[in-house]
Amino acid sequence: MKPDEVLFNSLMDACVHFGRIEKAEAVFRTMTEAQIAPSAISFSILMKGHALRRDLQSALRVKKEMEASGVKANAIVFGCLTDTALKCGSDDVALQLLEEMEAAGIESTVVTYSLKIKLYGRQRQLQKALDILEEMEAKNLRPTNVTFNSLLDAVARCREMQHVPQLLRLIKKHGVKPDLITFSTIIKGYCQGSELGKAFETFDILKQQGHKPDEILFNSLLDGCARVGDVNRAHTLMQEMTAFGIRPSNVTFSILVKTYSSAKDVDRAFEVLDLAKEAGVEAGKVIYTCLIQACTSNRQLKRAMETFECMWEERITPDGATFAALIAGCVQENDENAAMSLVRRAQKERVHLNSKSYDLLESRMRRSRNQTAAAELSKIRTQWPADDRVRVNRCGRN
Repeated sequence: MKPDEVLFNSLMDACVHFGRIEKAEAVFRTMTEAQIAPSAISFSILMKGHALRRDLQSALRVKKEMEASGVKANAIVFGCLTDTALKCGSDDVALQLLEEMEAAGIESTVVTYSLKIKLYGRQRQLQKALDILEEMEAKNLRPTNVTFNSLLDAVARCREMQHVPQLLRLIKKHGVKPDLITFSTIIKGYCQGSELGKAFETFDILKQQGHKPDEILFNSLLDGCARVGDVNRAHTLMQEMTAFGIRPSNVTFSILVKTYSSAKDVDRAFEVLDLAKEAGVEAGKVIYTCLIQACTSNRQLKRAMETFECMWEERITPDGATFAALIAGCVQENDENAAMSLVRRAQKERVHLNSKSYDLLESRMRRSRNQTAAAELSKIRTQWPADDRVRVNRCGRN
């Protein structure tokens, strides 16, 4: 039996399923060498393979090859590429792809509409995201969980949580069943807005409907506790995590450190190291960085410095966020010498600082008119440029 496109597509799909994109590319070449013309489905499988690896450039290359062969991109192709662009953080590319799809006269699907909502949410354009839902309803397109979860994420990002009740009514109207992501998104939004009461009310509804919370959801609730220094609720959550059989991670314990820090209890923050050890979690740089921030935010620079040295002793290499936290603490205590010592050490250890750390120290030196140190800092900054991918406040973010 002579192999046909369906057989080759099935082989490529199997390769992609098992993460063998190179093998899928080889199957594709064999198909073309056998003079079997690939369809949009064939090209889409390859794009999907690259998308799973978040390799946007390779996925776009496949699209160009597809168009060069005379096969036109459809809504599925644009949806796959747009989703990949968003996952890679390339919002501009995602917008270009959606505009290209519209210019080609291709009708939007539920998937591409949901992606538009996601894009507008990331751009903090909530009204545009809400307008998309109205447009879908006008075209009798039934929104899905993904659609509503993207809308709820947009609401949370824009800190416009007053829209949640209406969106929940619409979810019910369209017969969509809220899932764990739905509740997690709402809870995270309330926690970010320090509306802890509403977050826990939503958490109770989630459990009543039979959903099992995961670590990410617990971390969001713990982060809400940390924002307001609610130690009691944080303790209850840690106990409930154990009851659900969920093992806390470095991120979980780092948020617990942040909670104690907000409550001005640095001693209890350091007890988290023992709690992590008891749970079988090896404390990493995230926990130690949060401990340093707990010290500096509570004006305990000496203890922060001791914790920093402890990291090296434990063979835990501090990163840019760790150095940033400690430099900020030194500047707060007007200790320029200690701050410059940290800058030199970061350069020696080949750890990049971010622009904010350099700017903070430069500003301090201008005020103190320390021209010698300012000149040295400027030289180091030129030799060892800032990396603004370094986050200053990294504690407890999941």
